[in-house]
Amino acid sequence: MRNLSEARAQKRELWQARIEDWQASGLNQSAYCRQQGLALPQFQYWKRRISETEPRRGLRLVPIKMGKESSAASESREPIRLHAHGYTLDTH
Repeated sequence: MRNLSEARAQKRELWQARIEDWQASGLNQSAYCRQQGLALPQFQYWKRRISETEPRRGLRLVPIKMGKESSAASESREPIRLHAHGYTLDTH
């Protein structure tokens, strides 16, 4: 018997595949859902849910070079907080 988290993961994978198929189809959401026999509100729910939990494409980490410091200065340094596209990166 599969557990609840496995069932949720399989459902998410199914909807992820459907969304990728829709993106490749060139159809608008309504036409795709009609063609596939899907309810448009359910498709939109899953599209929103999946897009909220996945990192945005095109974002990448960029190296930051820091100058040399004495160990005393680095211990007292305040943390740095970077914000970009809804993500936050803290350094300590």
